[in-house]
Amino acid sequence: MRNFNFAIRAAGVAMLCLSASACVEDQEALIVTHAIPFNEGEACTADPTNTIHLAADVLDVSFDTGYTASFAVRNNLLLTGTDGTNTGTEASEMKLTEAIVTLSLPGNANIQGALDAMDSTFLTYSQPLATESFNGGDVISPFVFIPNSTVEQLRNQMAAAQAQRIQMEMSVQFRALRSSNASRTGVVESRSFELPIELCMGCLRQCASTVTSSDQELCSQAACDNGLLPAGGGVCGNAQSAPTNPQCCAGGDGDSQAFACSP
Repeated sequence: MRNFNFAIRAAGVAMLCLSASACVEDQEALIVTHAIPFNEGEACTADPTNTIHLAADVLDVSFDTGYTASFAVRNNLLLTGTDGTNTGTEASEMKLTEAIVTLSLPGNANIQGALDAMDSTFLTYSQPLATESFNGGDVISPFVFIPNSTVEQLRNQMAAAQAQRIQMEMSVQFRALRSSNASRTGVVESRSFELPIELCMGCLRQCASTVTSSDQELCSQAACDNGLLPAGGGVCGNAQSAPTNPQCCAGGDGDSQAFACSP
């Protein structure tokens, strides 16, 4: 689960609604209520009924990982039943289809400008979502990703600017389809939801002092400091939200773990 390989297509974001007024109206039908913290001790799961809000997060870009977030998305239409439809489909049903992600770096226009100049899709992109139907009043928790390639470029630009910590804002807007013929059909868009994320260089890296083992190449302090892949900790296989062990802590094939690394 360390690397998320998903198809990202550039959001040359053309409005898919039938009219501007329809978009505004539908923004009240599909609502992002909050970002959800991941369940502790479980493999990358988030409970949409969790009332605890994730107010902000942290991502250690010194590791070669992406970032994963989960959001509580509510179908705010009234549950009406199938009366009045020709298809027997619940009139309030929606099908979530995609997330539009925009990353911004307040106060760091030089880094944002450099990334935009290289490839605008580093900071603005569309992520297709597995089609999931949900009725009026239902809340679901789709996952949204920042890919490894974007984190790599953030790391490179922070290193060039000698920046140890910067603030990033992750703005997410969801799109869904309404298919019932009980009312207007078409694309429904949520309002954008913003999640602040602190980007840091090594703040979550859980390294140890130099080992006394003969295997200095694998388990030296330098290996801990420079290793890009995580071996444990963090969330969803990423270097986010919690202390993370670097690859040199994994051991194996007779290699000893670095001192004090978690097993």
